[in-house]
Amino acid sequence: MNSSQLNNHRRGNGYQYWIALLVMAILTGAACVWSFIRIVDSRESKISLSNFQSIEVGMDEAIVTKILGHPDRRKMRLGYVRDDGTFGTNAHVAPAKLRSQGYKNYEQLQWTSPEITIVVVINSHGSVATSYSKNGQSIDPLSRFVRAVIPPKKQ
Repeated sequence: MNSSQLNNHRRGNGYQYWIALLVMAILTGAACVWSFIRIVDSRESKISLSNFQSIEVGMDEAIVTKILGHPDRRKMRLGYVRDDGTFGTNAHVAPAKLRSQGYKNYEQLQWTSPEITIVVVINSHGSVATSYSKNGQSIDPLSRFVRAVIPPKKQ
């Protein structure tokens, strides 16, 4: 082989290398997208009306998490529970006055999917005080992925 043929031969191998690298990058990207869809879909399939209906007052938070997965949001709230499905708060009155009126500390957990939004209120003993649902909400894909992978921290 003369030097011109050798350079053409090397250049051909370089193109093959870049083409192979491009194909690997495309396959890796496709695998990531597939994984993203599987994680989000499996998580959102837990957030449903039928699973909401299985939540009962007195149920332990760990059981709720097994049913619905990790919540999208957790927030400590000063509030009251009158009956199943009723959770009241009042941000305009001093906490000391609210406590004197029977308000207690609760943790409000929320799960959101396009089908349904589920709110579960946990008492100081770690069990369900009440729960309620409302219309679902659409969530941008990146937020859906982050919520599916990283559970919120307790406050």
